[in-house]
Amino acid sequence: MPSDPLLLFDPRRTIQLQGFSGRAATTTLHDATATGFQISGIFQGAEDFANVQIFSAYDYFNHLRVKPLPVTDLSGLTLQFDMEILPVNGEEGNVRPDCVRYASVGWDKLTVTTGDGNIYEVPLMSHAQIVSGDYAPGSFGFSLHDRDAATLDELLVGKPTPALTDKAYVYFMGTRWSCSSAEAIAFCNLETRLLNNIGAPDVPSCEQAIWWQDDPNFWHYLLVNNGGAGIQEAGATDAADIASRLASMVGLSSSLVDCTASGNVITVSLEQGVNGPAEVSTNSGSAPATLSRSVPGIYT
Repeated sequence: MPSDPLLLFDPRRTIQLQGFSGRAATTTLHDATATGFQISGIFQGAEDFANVQIFSAYDYFNHLRVKPLPVTDLSGLTLQFDMEILPVNGEEGNVRPDCVRYASVGWDKLTVTTGDGNIYEVPLMSHAQIVSGDYAPGSFGFSLHDRDAATLDELLVGKPTPALTDKAYVYFMGTRWSCSSAEAIAFCNLETRLLNNIGAPDVPSCEQAIWWQDDPNFWHYLLVNNGGAGIQEAGATDAADIASRLASMVGLSSSLVDCTASGNVITVSLEQGVNGPAEVSTNSGSAPATLSRSVPGIYT
């Protein structure tokens, strides 16, 4: 009965898949020929992987009648192969050996285990070149459309409340980054500002009126959060004088707001770059107000 010689590194005889653990994919080796083979798998997470065992000195899994005798000396042997990353259902999702991401499972290396148990890793890209193809950085996009007041009124009257957007959140799943990592934003060049103002309107300023109490012992206060200033009526000429002096004092002392006065009315505005909230109040005129500046953006 004719028989074929059993050759080492024959994809049809000696190349096999290593067992998988919790982080590995369920894979199969198929379409093997004398010169090549394919691997397919079910990848359920971004960290799933498949290990191909190109050579085993002891060939644990083959039948005793077809497995070769142990070979432990590969001196003078040169391992040369081509690898093609195939798309699945038109999508390119498998990691290439030249991927710039941190190789959490060593996809960019050839692992060698010696007889004494030592493990060595050979970087593939130090001994390989890209024949063709490239990888495209991952990206996504979405658009948010504002509605005019008339359209919103029509949607809100007698109908279900429409979806209104104040903020958009992006979550990184299955990566080595946490959802709040500044490293991810910098590494991915993530745009963190939306192009258009959306959501609730800004409340970056308010007006606080000062009313004369006709009481020389009365103190007028302008407070911003836990700080502020006060002036006694006995030391002022009228409400406009008090407003002007309070605006000047608080404007100079506060890093949160800028203050200007016109007559007996003080305009309090958030400083540029300050988003609030800032609690603003007086004790002789207007009701308290909370200043805030809405910052449209993508929050991670």
